[in-house]
Amino acid sequence: MKNPCLLVFGADTLRRLILAVVLSLVPLTPLAQTPAESAPENKEMQGPALNTFGPQLLHNLGSIFTSKENLLPLAVGSGATAVSSIWDHDLQEHFQDPGRWETIGDVGQWMGSAAVLGGMSGVTLLAGYKTGNPRLQRTGYDLSQALILSQGLTQAMKFAIGRERPNGENHRSFPSGHSSGAFSVAVVLAHHYPKAAIPAFGAAGFVAFSRIVKNKHWLSDTVGGAALGIIVGMTVTREDLKLTVGRVTFSPHFPAGGGVGIQAFID
Repeated sequence: MKNPCLLVFGADTLRRLILAVVLSLVPLTPLAQTPAESAPENKEMQGPALNTFGPQLLHNLGSIFTSKENLLPLAVGSGATAVSSIWDHDLQEHFQDPGRWETIGDVGQWMGSAAVLGGMSGVTLLAGYKTGNPRLQRTGYDLSQALILSQGLTQAMKFAIGRERPNGENHRSFPSGHSSGAFSVAVVLAHHYPKAAIPAFGAAGFVAFSRIVKNKHWLSDTVGGAALGIIVGMTVTREDLKLTVGRVTFSPHFPAGGGVGIQAFID
């Protein structure tokens, strides 16, 4: 009788395999859903009105916490963050060679900064309304929504959790704001321009990696930030501004003469 063949992995090899699986899980959810959830052509024919921005922002904020469709990415992101924390100190020690990683750290810090991401969303929004291009309008609109929400939630979590940075600079390490911003932008871009999905998520991953080599964040900070950004981006590109109670749907109404009202539609 032949003995069964067993594959035996060393502890280091097993940890690397788990790390590869964990990191691969983070971008899979939006990449898998981008083609299916891309806005239909009839929705892209008309851009959003700028005077809906505030109500839409509040609606999206509530949907982040109440939408059942966010449960799966939340579970995957939370699990990935928890497991990735196993390698926090190992990676922090491995990349402590300032001369070797300095350029990557500086470039990534610039790419994921609020000035760059916010400037990109603002220019896109302005270009959309200047040219009358509905697709650019919707993209700039969603980028702005995603950045405001991702950065607002990030800062709230930083102060609430109070995790110390690996360089000891302060206690606002978790989650990474650069990562949450970059990944929220990547989801929006992939949604409106599916062909941009790979470079967008590649750039976001580079930004997250740069925060580790810059010694600004632990690995789990960047994974947690990526998960938050993905959830925000998915919510922003999925939600319409309408609130339904029973068979009555309420939506804001902005009369031509000015003011704000509420429209009610009965099914």
